[in-house]
Amino acid sequence: MRLDAADVQITKKRTASMIRSVGKLIGCLALGAALAVVGVLVNAGPVSRPWLGFVLAVVIVMVGSVLCRQWHGGSGVGVYVLSVAVLTLWLTGFWHTDDVLVLPLAWQYRLWPLTAIVAATVGAWIGQPGSGSD
Repeated sequence: MRLDAADVQITKKRTASMIRSVGKLIGCLALGAALAVVGVLVNAGPVSRPWLGFVLAVVIVMVGSVLCRQWHGGSGVGVYVLSVAVLTLWLTGFWHTDDVLVLPLAWQYRLWPLTAIVAATVGAWIGQPGSGSD
């Protein structure tokens, strides 16, 4: 089978498009992992105002979700939410190994894993076309 120049160009464009798409998905995965770690650390908040860290962590996770939606659409958000969920659950689930990132008995610590997943999912709706934010 012989390919002419037009077929070769189409194949090159498809390959380049697929590589860009996979790169964006890997970027969303890395962003989710990084912001999951930042969210767990920021979630602790200052001792005098623990709700401040909690609110800041929610905003950080939601902003990452908006970025992934704008960058790669629904599949990017899916990868982002998955990486935030897995890493947040892993980081908050192993406090019994004597490596404590947040005081395990604090209310933010107990509430954060579910809140992180919800914030990452809800954040994807912000700025979505047709959501009334024009």
